[in-house]
Amino acid sequence: ILEEMDETFPDSLVATVVDPEKHGDGVNSYVTYKVCTKTTMTAFSIPEMEVRRRYSDFEWIRHVLAEKYPDVIVPMLPEKKKMNRFAEDFIESRRRALEGFLFRVTNHPRLRKCPDFHTFLQAKTWALETAKGGEGGLGKMFSNLGKDSESMLSKWKGHKGLDDDAEAFENMKHYVDSLSEHINKLHELSRSMASARDSTSADLKELSPALQLLAQTETDLSGALNKMASASDIVANMHCEQAAKDVAILKTPLKEYSLLCFAVKEVLKNRDHELARYVDTHHTLDSHRKDLEKIRQAMSNPAKKSALTGFMDRFSEGSDADRAKKLELKIDETEKNLNQRKDNLDEFTRNVHSEMKRFHKSKLSDFKSMLVHFATSQAEFHRKCSETWNSLLPHIQIAGEDGSGAGQPTSMAASTSPAQTVESVVMPRRESMDDVRLDSSQ
Repeated sequence: ILEEMDETFPDSLVATVVDPEKHGDGVNSYVTYKVCTKTTMTAFSIPEMEVRRRYSDFEWIRHVLAEKYPDVIVPMLPEKKKMNRFAEDFIESRRRALEGFLFRVTNHPRLRKCPDFHTFLQAKTWALETAKGGEGGLGKMFSNLGKDSESMLSKWKGHKGLDDDAEAFENMKHYVDSLSEHINKLHELSRSMASARDSTSADLKELSPALQLLAQTETDLSGALNKMASASDIVANMHCEQAAKDVAILKTPLKEYSLLCFAVKEVLKNRDHELARYVDTHHTLDSHRKDLEKIRQAMSNPAKKSALTGFMDRFSEGSDADRAKKLELKIDETEKNLNQRKDNLDEFTRNVHSEMKRFHKSKLSDFKSMLVHFATSQAEFHRKCSETWNSLLPHIQIAGEDGSGAGQPTSMAASTSPAQTVESVVMPRRESMDDVRLDSSQ
């Protein structure tokens, strides 16, 4: 599903995840994965390296990338699982997902250059643990300032006039919500399809011995019935194999994009945080200007001062002129902060637009690839099934034509062992076609 990006880099960086290995027993057991990296980037000391990493190490680097690059769509990791987390199929599924995560990071123009990511790819275990210990406060300032951004933005009713891209980002949010909903629906359907194929496979597996038992009593059709029993086994295996292919081709990529939608929402929320900081600074500047205007009005017409204001002035530090001077300094400083906030917001906005463009381009390529692979796989599956069933027709058509055993079915006692009874097969006897025609003519 992961197609090559159109972006080209002057140096290569390829990381794969292989050889999962379980360590320990009981509650302390865990799995590590070998991360193999090949690169021509001069930031690395050697061109090829191998390290072993736990899932928690992937969690760490994902957290670091998300905190250091809040305006980048950092791919999500596969979800945790509490039950059967050491099952072979689950470990293989997680291995593929972790490799997909590394693919997207190594093919991102900014993330691939992150020094922490390089540490993740090449550091020894003890060095990585040291690096992880030094990142405890990473990004806390941004998160703390932004966590109340929604309430802050709703408090300042005039913020929409301060955001030239408000409509564009509202449209992005609605789009991602809709995309996520549709992908999740398709993901559930793909899981049901795979489950249905497994169920059909199991039914066909049971059909095979039932047909073989019937062949023991219906000697004139025994050849055709045994051929059909063999075909049922073959098609049962086809359904089982196709269920696994459907998971790899459809279900797994849909799950990945469901998680990517969360990553996109994360970036859009980060942009709201940046906007909230700008709006808050703008509000602070307005408040300072209003306070300064009040002081200047009082200075120009001291007779209009209220009794309460005059009383409070006795306890304030300095004269009106002193307070006005301090406010002027605060306004100058806040204006500089506001300009910096605006520059940050503009840069953040440009980067998010760029990220969304990359997301749509990658999504289009991945979805086209997914649909082509799915349609091709379905066509090939049904072609093989059709060939298998069609191969039975000549055997069915000539069944009983040589007259051997026609109208003389073997006795049930002679043809069925104690363990093989008609009741175990649960197949009702049917009248011959000649009897049916005779009855209908009468």
